[in-house]
Amino acid sequence: MDVNEILYRTLKSFLDYPRPDRVPDETFPSGTRDNPSPKVTPRTRAIMEKIFCADETTGGVGCVLALREPECTPFEKEALAGIGQLLPDPEEDEDAHRSGWDLVMELVGRETVKSNEQGESEGWRARCDAVRMLIHYDFLNDGIVEKPFVTEHAKE
Repeated sequence: MDVNEILYRTLKSFLDYPRPDRVPDETFPSGTRDNPSPKVTPRTRAIMEKIFCADETTGGVGCVLALREPECTPFEKEALAGIGQLLPDPEEDEDAHRSGWDLVMELVGRETVKSNEQGESEGWRARCDAVRMLIHYDFLNDGIVEKPFVTEHAKE
């Protein structure tokens, strides 16, 4: 499985298996808290469906043609633009926007991020956007979700 298929399967899982509004958390008096996972809106659904690809060029396997292997350089500009649109807006959700970048900085180092951002490398930005999208859409916590979420509080 390559990064383009992981991008596709992560996003597709949000369409196929909506996240519950509440999640168990024993530290809250009710035993649950609001789920911080992104919600699929008509706008985000349309973006996702627009960047999904499954045809003869992909062997029928669903993917998002964002990065070209093996160096993970930019592939289709439309797919990369869609990923950018799915990321948290820095003005609407500053915390989510910043936390994605904070994790990238922890992974590769603050100076590496600073240096690459100043160099304005298209490949660097494409790879960062893909990583930040996976972070934002819970890949690090949930992996690729392949079945509905079932919790006792899912309908609350």
